[in-house]
Amino acid sequence: MISPRMFGWLMMVFASLNFALMPTTADELKFSDCPAAVQKTLQREANGAEITVVQADTEDGETLYGAEVTIDGRRYEIVVDDNGTLLEKALNEVEDTEEVELSDCPSAVQKTLKREANGTEIETVDKETKSGKSVYEAAVVLDGNNYKIRVAEDGILISKALEEEEEQPRLALLVP
Repeated sequence: MISPRMFGWLMMVFASLNFALMPTTADELKFSDCPAAVQKTLQREANGAEITVVQADTEDGETLYGAEVTIDGRRYEIVVDDNGTLLEKALNEVEDTEEVELSDCPSAVQKTLKREANGTEIETVDKETKSGKSVYEAAVVLDGNNYKIRVAEDGILISKALEEEEEQPRLALLVP
């Protein structure tokens, strides 16, 4: 049985593949050039934030309008169809990644990374910060294979996974 998390991941992969195969066109336009229904919904959802540029994407004859706005210091993306129906309003999390020394990681992170590396050398650690939360990622070689270890800032192991050369999902393993 496929877990809900794996099902979600598979759906994302299939949607991405489907999206990549669809013909699309994208245009940047002024807010004032959008249809009135789109303007009304974008203004309502922006809660007074300024909208200067709107991205219009046409896919199979359907046009979607997207705008980024800052509300309470956070960036949001708003997507509306050409009838003015709100399709999505989501936090647009900005990710910041920097390389850090293992010794600069919190002690709980160091402990978990060392444990999961099973005595192999950890050359570099990437610190990813998203919405104020940090995740630490290290690449190690175990038994001749490359693994990626991800650890939360409190030292909890998030994942330890084999890294494949082309980073292709192993969908064949999931098919019964």
